[in-house]
Amino acid sequence: MTVSLEIKDGLGFVGLNAPPVNGLSLAVRSALLRIFTRLRARREVTAIVLYGAGRGFSAGGEISEFGTPAAGAEPGLSQHVHPAIEDCGKPVIAAAHGFLVGGGLETALACHYRLAEAGTKVALPEGKLGIIPLAATQRLPRLVGLEAAFELMLSGRTCLAEAGPAGLFDRIAEPGRMLEAAAELAREVVARGAPHPAVRDLPPPRDDAEAILARLRGRLEAAGAPLVAWRLLDAVAACVDAPSFEAGMARARTIHDELKDAPDVASARDAFFAGRGSPTR
Repeated sequence: MTVSLEIKDGLGFVGLNAPPVNGLSLAVRSALLRIFTRLRARREVTAIVLYGAGRGFSAGGEISEFGTPAAGAEPGLSQHVHPAIEDCGKPVIAAAHGFLVGGGLETALACHYRLAEAGTKVALPEGKLGIIPLAATQRLPRLVGLEAAFELMLSGRTCLAEAGPAGLFDRIAEPGRMLEAAAELAREVVARGAPHPAVRDLPPPRDDAEAILARLRGRLEAAGAPLVAWRLLDAVAACVDAPSFEAGMARARTIHDELKDAPDVASARDAFFAGRGSPTR
C-alpha cells in the first residue's frame, strides 16, 4: 500500500508509505489523487492530516522513474494532485518529520497548514539538477517573501525546519509528537472555522517587489550565475508579475519544461544522485 487512509474522531490521516523515502511515484500520485477525491465526499471528516510513514515525509520525485514515461504520466503532481489537495473541501495539515525535500516540500505547500517536528531537514535541491522547483516558485514567495524563497531555491541548501524561512511552518512540534501535534492543530483550525485559504489564494508579495527583483538580478550578474539561476528568477518574478496564480504557474511550467529538456540536465541529475546517496544528507 503506497498511501494509507485512516479516519479517527473526524480526522482523516493520509500516510505516504513508499519506503525508503516516500518518493512521489506514479503509484503514489495516483493513490493521493484517488484518496483526496474520495475524502471530499466524506462529510464526517472535518480535517485531513497528510504525513509520511517511516524515515520522513517525502524526498520528492521517485528516482527510479526519472527519465522514464512514468515520471511524466498523469496524474501529475502539480497539475492534478496539488489541486485535489487544495480543493478537497476541508483543511489539510501537512505533518513532517525526518526530511521534507523537493516535491515533498512542494506538496506540503499545497496543504492549507504545515507542521514539522524540530530537526526536520528541509530543502529544494532542484537547481542542482539544472531545473527549477516548479510549484514552489509560485507558492513559496506567497508564504515567506520573494528574497527568502529565491534564496532557498537558488542555494538548494538543507535547513532545519525550526531555522527555515519565517512563515514556512505554522507550528514546530517536539520530536516524536508529529501526529499528536498535527491532530491538535487540525482540531484548532476546525474549531476556528473557515476560511482556510490555500497558499495559491494568498496575495503575492508585491511590497518592494521591483526593488527586490532588481537586487537579485544584480546579484546574479555579479556572480556570473548559470542559466538555471536566471530562469529560476524569471519564474519567481512571475509570481508577482502574472495576473493570476494560474498564469504564473503556466509561465513557470514553460521554464521548467525548457530546462528539463536541455541536454545537460540528465548528466547533472546523475552526478547529483551519485554524490547525494541519501535525501537526508
